Parts: sequence; structure tokens; C-alpha cells
Amino acid sequence: MKYALAFLMIGLFSLSALARMPGPDNMLAHLTSTLNLTAGQAEQVETIITGKQEKMQKLMQQMAALRAETDTAIKAVLNEEQLKKFETLQRNRPQRGQRPQEF
Repeated sequence: MKYALAFLMIGLFSLSALARMPGPDNMLAHLTSTLNLTAGQAEQVETIITGKQEKMQKLMQQMAALRAETDTAIKAVLNEEQLKKFETLQRNRPQRGQRPQEF
């Protein structure tokens, strides 16, 4: 149970980090100008960035599924009072880019 909660918190921190990352177009433009990329290099870098974005999207979907699975498992062991508190915590869960609240 400790590990599930720790993994959930790591996931929340990861999402906040992702929210601060520049978009693929901004990243490509920044790298192209900063590194003075040729047109061919810029195309290759764009392909790499696009591939990364697709992989990250899949990982985020897997994390959301794991979070839902973890929440369901936690709810199964809670009594009624604890369940109400847990659901309140879930409603107050930070959105992407927000810092998690202290428990």
C-alpha cells in the first residue's frame, strides 16, 4: 500500500513536470535556432520529437489507468468514513501543473 501511494505521488509530480515542458513546435523552433540546424536536421529532430510525444501520451494513459486501478483497490479497504475522506482528497487532487497538497 505504501508503494502504491508513493507511485501515485511520483506520477503526480511527473505530470506537473510534463505540464511545464515546451510543446513540440516550440521545442523544434528553439533547437533549430539555437543549434542552427539545417533543414534536413530539423526534419530528423521533428520526427524524434513527434515520436517522443506519442510515447509520452501512451505513458500518460497507462498512468491514468494505474491511478484508477490504485484508487479502486484503496477504496476496497476503507471503511465508510475513510472512503468519504478519500473521495474528498480525490476531488481536491491537484490538476496538471499544480503542486500536490500536503496530507
